[in-house]
Amino acid sequence: MGLTKRKDGWYVEFPVIDDGKVLTLAGGTPGAKVKRWRVGCNNKTVARQQEAIIKTKLLSESMVSERVQLARMRFAQWALEYVEIEEVKRLRSYRERCQRITAVLVPFFGKTLLQDITAKEVEAFRQERREGASCGHRQCGSQHPQAHAEARHEAGFDYEECGVFGHSSETQERSQSSARP
Repeated sequence: MGLTKRKDGWYVEFPVIDDGKVLTLAGGTPGAKVKRWRVGCNNKTVARQQEAIIKTKLLSESMVSERVQLARMRFAQWALEYVEIEEVKRLRSYRERCQRITAVLVPFFGKTLLQDITAKEVEAFRQERREGASCGHRQCGSQHPQAHAEARHEAGFDYEECGVFGHSSETQERSQSSARP
């Protein structure tokens, strides 16, 4: 384990135990899984420093588990992160995918914690869609554009005129101002 060189840079690998709250270094412990972190540089010296930082956090049990972070994440927040992934942006179906997320999935699942989305929830969503609630909005049972706009706004989404999925206007203003020189 430890430091590994790959095409795109240096990676750090350690066997860890994830108890759902923190990650702990687990050398030779049954049930341990190998966790890999991308260091983010091509310099071996800097990569070794990052390896030491990660190992220290693991030994001191101060590295927070990803499961804790996901436990607090709502569907709408996950959807925002999903549509910002470069691989997703390159898809030919990106616009349609964003429209579907904005118009159908966010109104239904937007405020739901990811951990609370179960097979039963998905089946309820599918059943509503089959019964003619084409919008998927729990409260309305049919298409009500104002209710959808409010649900998307509460979740941090705006559906622009051009049909491209976007962040709320406030988020867009921040990203545009930070992109300016």
